[in-house]
Amino acid sequence: MLLLSDSLFEKIAVFRQGNDIYCNLIVLTAQIENSEEGMKLKIRKITLVVLAFVFSTMLGMAQIPDDLVLSFKTGNASTLSGYFNQNIELFILEQDDVYSRAQAQQIVSNFFAQNRPNGFSIIHQSGKEDSKFAIGKLSTSKGDYRVSFFVKNEGGKPVIHQLRIEKQ
Repeated sequence: MLLLSDSLFEKIAVFRQGNDIYCNLIVLTAQIENSEEGMKLKIRKITLVVLAFVFSTMLGMAQIPDDLVLSFKTGNASTLSGYFNQNIELFILEQDDVYSRAQAQQIVSNFFAQNRPNGFSIIHQSGKEDSKFAIGKLSTSKGDYRVSFFVKNEGGKPVIHQLRIEKQ
């Protein structure tokens, strides 16, 4: 955090993380007396600065695409495989290897045929703008499964590099 001061400005705060500027706030203040009203005004300004910083960092966190979530809910291996990397690490029950996109689509399609999905929800997700990790719960006709996947943004498009489906 870089702080500068000037006669007209009380503080100029620039928050940096890497090369991204999340928040560039200039707080203009007049000479405020140490009165109760002046203190309330200072508290409001500090609250605004903190909220602006928190919301600006939250905007940088992108969500897992809705189509990807919907493909798990409906058991649509074709749509899901559209997000697969050329080669994907796939861990489905007893199968554990690196497969081509076409092979992985067939394996996932077989899984969905044997375990008809009833619902899917994301339980947890984290990461940065360019890579995310998500954990979800897949409810099927044969029980519940824990689904986890690692997604990277490549050329502005989310790409799944690892997919894991395990019995809960």
